[in-house]
Amino acid sequence: MRFRLASIFASALIVATVIAPVPATAQTAPTNEVVALLVEGVGNGHGRGMSQWGAYGRAVNGGQSWQTILGTYYGGTVQSTVAATSRVRVRLVGLDGVTTLGVVSVVRRAMWNGVAYGALQARQIAPGTYDIFAIAAPTCPGASTSGWTRIAVGVRAPIRFGTTVNESTGAAGDVLGVCTPGYVVHYRGVIELTRDNTGAPRVVNDVLAEAYLRGVVSREVSTSWGNSGGGAGMHALRAQAVAARSFALASNRYVSAGGYATTCDTTVCQAYGGAARRVSPTTALVAGVACEAGNPTFECANANRAIAETANVVRRQANGSIAVTEFSASNGPRTAGGTFPSVADPYDDVPANPHHRWARIIDADQLEVAYALGRMTNAVTEPDPNAPYVGTWDNRLRLTGTNGTVVVPALTIRSAFGLPSHGFTVTAITRTRAVASSMRFIGDGIGLSISETGNSELPALLDGVYATATYDTAGGRCTSGCAAAGTAAAASVPMGTGTVIVHLGYARPNDNFAARIDAMMRALVARGVRRVIWINLAERAGRADFVAVNRALAAAPARWPQLRILDWRTAAAGTAQDRNRWFTSDGHHLTATGQARFALFIRNRIVLIAQ
Repeated sequence: MRFRLASIFASALIVATVIAPVPATAQTAPTNEVVALLVEGVGNGHGRGMSQWGAYGRAVNGGQSWQTILGTYYGGTVQSTVAATSRVRVRLVGLDGVTTLGVVSVVRRAMWNGVAYGALQARQIAPGTYDIFAIAAPTCPGASTSGWTRIAVGVRAPIRFGTTVNESTGAAGDVLGVCTPGYVVHYRGVIELTRDNTGAPRVVNDVLAEAYLRGVVSREVSTSWGNSGGGAGMHALRAQAVAARSFALASNRYVSAGGYATTCDTTVCQAYGGAARRVSPTTALVAGVACEAGNPTFECANANRAIAETANVVRRQANGSIAVTEFSASNGPRTAGGTFPSVADPYDDVPANPHHRWARIIDADQLEVAYALGRMTNAVTEPDPNAPYVGTWDNRLRLTGTNGTVVVPALTIRSAFGLPSHGFTVTAITRTRAVASSMRFIGDGIGLSISETGNSELPALLDGVYATATYDTAGGRCTSGCAAAGTAAAASVPMGTGTVIVHLGYARPNDNFAARIDAMMRALVARGVRRVIWINLAERAGRADFVAVNRALAAAPARWPQLRILDWRTAAAGTAQDRNRWFTSDGHHLTATGQARFALFIRNRIVLIAQ
């Protein structure tokens, strides 16, 4: 994972696969200097209310009903209902500020002023004032109105476009389509072109709550969950439907902007994709989310079933108001508390949840620049007296450097570094060792993922351990016998380099990997390299060829006294949960957490043997 912090400070991206040497002489690189922070966190989101992964675990592994799940996460609330006619007004954020709005109907039932057309458009002629054009065929607006008929002049916003297609029962691709950059997106209900209290154009989907949920539940959770545990996973989808319904109906987000909408369609509110989409008015529907086979919409069968089976159900507070039922993808071992009491959440710890526990590495240099610390000497997490939460959700960060100390809210660090949540602790990692020799890292795409820039995980952790350090990595690099072979990289190592760290073997492994090792070692020894440290392969994928590579690596030091093997295979085994959090589905490429753990594995062993 790369950190983008342009709003706080500049981080130079090195595009080439070779990162230039960074000198750090042993005399000027104190071993007690903080070089990086290990950030260990829980959850994905704000931690308040329901965990979506926790709901899944409770349903499938805990045998809990959707009512029990909701009662656990939203303590102090009770189940209730709302009228079937309840509606929400959704701000379509991507259309903010539009001066021309087009809507289409593939069944030629786009309505304005009681008349049906194939398409309609409103073109602004003055702030808040529009001419309305119509055309018989489903057509999105272009630069000109050629072929369109002007049917109204000088109409003031709000302008409401509808359709004769039934809002609840119409096919997803037959309800009104809105022309957006790249797609025609179909929405149930009415599309309204209006303004906020500053006069800025806004587009709103006014829709029945039950119809709205069809475009929410399938985007917020995987609807395949409903098939898990012999159908027990449907309780997680039902819980999600009630939480999403309550959250939407309790929201009144834009009161201060004139009340033109009550919620929005992004994850700032809750994700909403409408009913379906197509590339143009005349093309077939394209998949919006991963529904059941053959369903190219946002309205998945399991999600629709969960909505129908909990129709109109909400959670209410003791005073009768609908509860603002916040939810996150994951809350880790315990919810954050706040509006709803904090609860232990062991069911969040399911193997497929990548964020029950996670890790990241932050380069100390970035924080030193951002907060003018001088050289960092310590970093700790401590309780934040201004945070109304519990456990790790209640922390802030205290950074100490030669220029003084600053205290930073955890939410600020989360935002700056794109962390999954603000529920984390930090450990300061010091240099520990500094030697007056040079190092080069030769790696493949996995190595690239931890050394892509000067602030990446491995360069941050090895900062100053060697007098100079360079990183030569390339995606898909094989050991020998290909265009970007490791042997070619070895032949370009500067003469007299003290240590070369190699991470190769995943690309084009075969039963004769011993010969590839020998070719690599001959090239390195010819360059006067004194020590080669080769990292073996993770066997998470269960591939026999990876096992053969590791067997060949284990035997190679007997032929090459300069060679030492780092045993990533054993370190990467871990628990089922850890393996799924560290690795992508192929079993050897790394997630962001895996990158942090892999780089830390290398660093912890290198500092013991650096010379």
